Amino acid sequence: MVEAISMEEIEEKANRLGIDLSRLDLDSITLPPGQDFGIISDDDEDVLRDEEPMQFESGFGNVIVVDNLPVVPPEKYDKLETVIRKIYGQIGTIRKDGLWMPKNPENQKTVGYCFIEYTTPEVIFVLVMKVASFNGFDVRGTVFAMSGQDLKKLLSKHDLGDLKTSLIWLFVLRTPSQAFHMKLELSIVQNDHYCALSLANGQYADSCFMEAELAREKTNGYKLDKSHIFIVNLFDDIDKYMKVLDKWAPPETKPYTPGENLHQWLMDDKARDQFVIRAGSDTEVMWNDPRQLKPELVYRRTTSSLPLKKEDYIKRVKAELKDELFEVTKQLFEARSEEKSKIRVLMMHVEKLFLQLPACSSMVSRFWTESFVQWSPLGTYLATVHRQGAAVWGGANTFNRLKRYAHPQVKLIDFSPGEKYLVTYSSHEPSNPRDMHRVVLNIFDVRTEKPMRDFKGSADEFAIGGTGGVAGVSWPVFRWGGGKEDKYFARLGRNMISVYETETFSLIDKKSIKVDSVMDFSWSPTDPILALFVPELGGGNQPARVSLVQIPGKEELRQKNLFSVSDCKMYWQSNGDYLAVKVDRYTKTKKSTYTGFELFRIKERDIPIEVLELDNKNDKIIAFAWEPKGHRFAVIHGDSPRPDISFYSMRTAQHTGRVSKLTTLKGKQANALFWSPSGRFILLADIEWDPTGRYVATSVTSVHEMENGFNIWSFSGKLLYRIPRDHFFQFLWRPRPPSLLSPEKEEEIAKNLKKYSKKYEAEDQDVSLLLSEQDREKRRMVQEEWDTWVKKWKQLDEEEKMVRQRLRDGEASDKEEEYEAKEIEVEEVLDVSEEVVIYDEEQ
Repeated sequence: MVEAISMEEIEEKANRLGIDLSRLDLDSITLPPGQDFGIISDDDEDVLRDEEPMQFESGFGNVIVVDNLPVVPPEKYDKLETVIRKIYGQIGTIRKDGLWMPKNPENQKTVGYCFIEYTTPEVIFVLVMKVASFNGFDVRGTVFAMSGQDLKKLLSKHDLGDLKTSLIWLFVLRTPSQAFHMKLELSIVQNDHYCALSLANGQYADSCFMEAELAREKTNGYKLDKSHIFIVNLFDDIDKYMKVLDKWAPPETKPYTPGENLHQWLMDDKARDQFVIRAGSDTEVMWNDPRQLKPELVYRRTTSSLPLKKEDYIKRVKAELKDELFEVTKQLFEARSEEKSKIRVLMMHVEKLFLQLPACSSMVSRFWTESFVQWSPLGTYLATVHRQGAAVWGGANTFNRLKRYAHPQVKLIDFSPGEKYLVTYSSHEPSNPRDMHRVVLNIFDVRTEKPMRDFKGSADEFAIGGTGGVAGVSWPVFRWGGGKEDKYFARLGRNMISVYETETFSLIDKKSIKVDSVMDFSWSPTDPILALFVPELGGGNQPARVSLVQIPGKEELRQKNLFSVSDCKMYWQSNGDYLAVKVDRYTKTKKSTYTGFELFRIKERDIPIEVLELDNKNDKIIAFAWEPKGHRFAVIHGDSPRPDISFYSMRTAQHTGRVSKLTTLKGKQANALFWSPSGRFILLADIEWDPTGRYVATSVTSVHEMENGFNIWSFSGKLLYRIPRDHFFQFLWRPRPPSLLSPEKEEEIAKNLKKYSKKYEAEDQDVSLLLSEQDREKRRMVQEEWDTWVKKWKQLDEEEKMVRQRLRDGEASDKEEEYEAKEIEVEEVLDVSEEVVIYDEEQ
């Protein structure tokens, strides 16, 4: 209900705010048609008794106060008012006489602030009424597009009392177009169409505050000149601040409640690693326990069928339809009245969307994830994907849901390297088949769930730089730089690279880096350095080039021109010490290509570059990989089914600044390189190293019909255990964060490994003895089971002895050697047939 205050309180507040009530014409104030703002007239007592009063917002939500304006004399008043109207008129429609700048009565100068009131915007309601039952939607229904007044007329004309389970969808579309806003509400009408009226009025009143909030957001801190920077507040906020008590009261101190330790799994006394699998209806997190030769279950989430409440179904429907109906109703709002055919098509599309609603059964299957799971880069969170958005899970001893990120129909997710931000992606089919897919990307703060920025556009805008992802979009769209601090992220555009900083989530220097025909870029894993590739231009007159650019200064650190280039790929070493650029070049005849490498030494003075060519430069390069944290790299090259693998080092015994070849493995059947995460060891097969480089996993997913499941091996190739699982979908090791030890400490441990390993060797021996004892116990149990079985059948044999004796005509012995074996042949005619054969004597 509306709060009632006395006239004395109104006059006191007006004096406090410097408002001259004598200038206000109270008689000119009229209520909007059909609205009484909750004030019931004297002759409506029966209505007041019979119906619940409707709730309305009260206050001055569409009024803002702009402070720190210039103090000007009367002759400059009009000029200042024109400037203010120009600034704030771009955001919304200022009400007639809705801009008031108070003056000092003594000198008639302005006092440095003003009040701006925005008019109530035009509103169009798209109302969809559907008769629903708990088992799904009935096809019957109507679609209306109308103003708020027409909506009231419609609802007052038709009795909706019999539609006890009607679903009312309201879409509020606002003007101006640059402040376009939509609100979606779902209500169940129960014998009272005023429920819908109340909802409509609430939406109508609520939406008119948006322009004031937008004005505060856009202009607070606006710099008119060096001395006048605007301070903008909502009028209601000032009223709230005026009610603050004069005497300060200390806030209540709440006891500190520590949260769950999300890194508890790293403290495992056996130094084991975890992995997650998806198979059938189960998603499971397990310890890898090679000592016990089996995994140990940590957490399992099984698909369950649970009763579905009607309110849960309503929420699900809202989430599934919101984005598509948003686009349709936006087009409906923007359509001109004479475009009747377009409006008719849009109306039909709304009906079509409602026909596609999921059936509401009494039971619903609930998965932990609806498509895939994904670990965060440091292993802190496990992310799941749902129709409503993404969620992250974690905990000390179990997996609790920690945060949720709303993004309907999300298809892909990506974490920043330091786990500070989460990028979500969705694509939506347009209502017009000739239009492109619409792409939506949101960036969330992982800890607060707050959306930091969104990016929207057609699929073409996000498809530059390769293919992949969904609907041709290159994924990930954003590439993160600045190491684990997550300071920068960038995306490739047409003739530019857009680099954003995460402090304000805006472009660095408010502009992109302009680079004509740029094809690709890559961040250093540890430093804010961009490596970018530009192909040849002008028919070869302008050479291709690879450039290193320092961020945020956008200073070019090094550039290398390349000639006759067919293709180029960039590979950073994990510590950012080296950059290898694989360059495919045309031969002089332009009929074939050969490959070489440009090797950049990033941390050395002036960033020297070395050129490396293979012994046979015509060999095809199949794969390239740096050793993690090291100075070596491997290359698979050759054209035969069994290519060669060559190993190189960026150091030599005599010269640390010269690349050298270490060895070549001839004729190996390999097409991929997988270094151990700790370096030193490499596997020439499609496998998954655990984070420590001690164990290896191989898996067969449900793409293949046979032998689904996973195997765990030692790094030396010994099979430790095999776990078969039908309908196997996914296997992922849980990543580990970087070691807290310094490189010097790690080197000291490596040198004295024998001293440190004695403890673990003793533990291994204890486990081995335990396993031996368990093995002996298992054999003993098997022997006992066999003996019990033999004893049972001997007892049965003894019980049936007399029966056997009678069957042998009184012969007592069961020994086979006391009997004479005879073979008797019995012939039996099964069938006789006659056939007349004509014989020709001349033959």
